[in-house]
Amino acid sequence: MNCFISIPSGSRVREASAPTPQWAGALRCDAPAPDKARKGLLRASVSAPFLTPAERGQGQRSALTLPLWREFLFGMSCSTFRVRSASAFTLMEIAICLAVISFALIAIIGVLPLGMNVQRENREATLINQDATVFLEAIGKGAQGLDDLTNYVYAITNHWSAYNAGGGFVTAGDNGYTYNSSTVSCPISQGSLPLNSGYRIVGLLSTPQLTDANGQPIDPYYTGNYYSNHVVAYVRALSGAASEKPPQDNDIIRGGVGDSGDSFAYRLLCVNAPVPMEGNVPVAEQAYGRQLAANLRELRLTFFWPLLPNGKTGPGRQTFRTLIPGRVETNFVSGQILYFYQPQSFTNAP
Repeated sequence: MNCFISIPSGSRVREASAPTPQWAGALRCDAPAPDKARKGLLRASVSAPFLTPAERGQGQRSALTLPLWREFLFGMSCSTFRVRSASAFTLMEIAICLAVISFALIAIIGVLPLGMNVQRENREATLINQDATVFLEAIGKGAQGLDDLTNYVYAITNHWSAYNAGGGFVTAGDNGYTYNSSTVSCPISQGSLPLNSGYRIVGLLSTPQLTDANGQPIDPYYTGNYYSNHVVAYVRALSGAASEKPPQDNDIIRGGVGDSGDSFAYRLLCVNAPVPMEGNVPVAEQAYGRQLAANLRELRLTFFWPLLPNGKTGPGRQTFRTLIPGRVETNFVSGQILYFYQPQSFTNAP
């Protein structure tokens, strides 16, 4: 603790033996001043007079004397100043901290790719759900004016197989369709049919799984020669980022005629099958089954994603099913048979 005594400006202090000094009220103690204390400096500040009213009139000065000052100042007990030690981390502690931080960073870096993969998978699944709604509506209602599908469906294939009445395999082949051309090998389909309109795209995707030798849909009780169709479409996602959507000038994203480019794409398997029936039914009791099969069919859309540059697909897979009432109408376009659901039209089975 530093102690200060205030002396008025211009006052002189002389030695005298005054019985009682008049400066008792002028003493004050301020907070410690370490710098001053270390240097051993003592200063007196002038702030209050030391003359009594009587002394002012007689011209007398205060009885405060220098020896008394020394006795008062240096006889008091002053608090001891303690030097604070500067604390810091040791090299070992810093090394331990760095090790802990490095372990945390490694864990974060290891988890970050997993989080990004989950985000990508959720985004792809959302796009598939949105596109499935569009295709179910388009195929199930026999849409014929969705020409915007030509910007997304860039290829369709139909792997067909022929079987005899006993179910024996006869032959097989592939039909391929793109925007500019088509390659057809099935005997019941001839001519060129490029995918230049939504009418053709929906008509091909609605191809029944089983048809007779003339290309007409059959029911489970059919006993003649038949064809099996495996229709697959290669599609750029209808939903998603606007930067990937047409009109597209970036060839990297747009891709070529038979290429999905750098945009998200998937493979779509379309199955147009009659409702399953009990096979061991007498002929006389098959009328109900034939009637139901002719007016109610099952549409299954299976999505495989993502479509990789090498033509293979990733691990994503999801199937959407729905029952569509009504008959299936057939139309011939350029020697090809196109099929369309007619949900408001029904027929009497033979």
